[in-house]
Amino acid sequence: MGDYRVRRNRKDKSVTDQSIKIPVAESQFLGACFVPAVQKENDPIRREMPPLVILAHGFPFTSRAGGESGLFHRIAMVLAERGLPSLTFDFRGCGESHGRTEDFTLGGASVDFAAVIAWARGAGFSRFFFVAEGLGATVALTKLEPDVKAIALLWPVLDPRATAISQFQADPDMPLPPAGTYQTFNGQKIGQRLLYEMVNTNLLPFLRKIRIPVLIQHGDEDTFAAPGQLDLARTCLRSPRADITTYQGGDHGLTDPSLRKYILFHIKEFFGKYA
Repeated sequence: MGDYRVRRNRKDKSVTDQSIKIPVAESQFLGACFVPAVQKENDPIRREMPPLVILAHGFPFTSRAGGESGLFHRIAMVLAERGLPSLTFDFRGCGESHGRTEDFTLGGASVDFAAVIAWARGAGFSRFFFVAEGLGATVALTKLEPDVKAIALLWPVLDPRATAISQFQADPDMPLPPAGTYQTFNGQKIGQRLLYEMVNTNLLPFLRKIRIPVLIQHGDEDTFAAPGQLDLARTCLRSPRADITTYQGGDHGLTDPSLRKYILFHIKEFFGKYA
């Protein structure tokens, strides 16, 4: 991949990014964007690669939602200035990756996440930080291998069963549905297989195994991932370095611009401690 850093031109304050395609199952690919760390004037040359921050979006969204004003792009820019390279990608069925929205499943997303990590290791990275939102956080929590050193969870779905039942009216005793079947909610196609997986997913064993630093940002008026789900984190997390913040009046995604400024600040400071 070449040098992971970029020296910013004094006249050009933009940060160079790189669009890439990551191969995944069945000759498909994931659309992704790599943002290198900025090397500022007089910065010492690193003797080793810094951690790569992998950002996992929620469903049914995309990593590039909002373009340059979108949250993930802004996080990537903040991380680059902090000396941390990052990689955003779209799960299959979302954004610029292969697949249809109604075919998105947690199992498929898990395969996608593994492909991203494999790509990153092949590019020479050996340490990772995760930033994951919504259902992307559900997947990321199952991927915490020893080379993952810290994780930031944004409005995470920690109780997929409760979310499937409350938001999508899923039958808690639903049988395994045929592949390719879906329901429509607010004009969005949601696969029945996804709902089945959510109803049958229990993250408690994964939460209890976490020993790395954890940052959680959530809104107290989140109607998709109810704030009560954070009780699971408070009860199960064993990490001595867990920072959980709930914002008053915050919705799912903490879309208020003033709140997003706090998110960017907390993420920069959090990962800056452990880089």
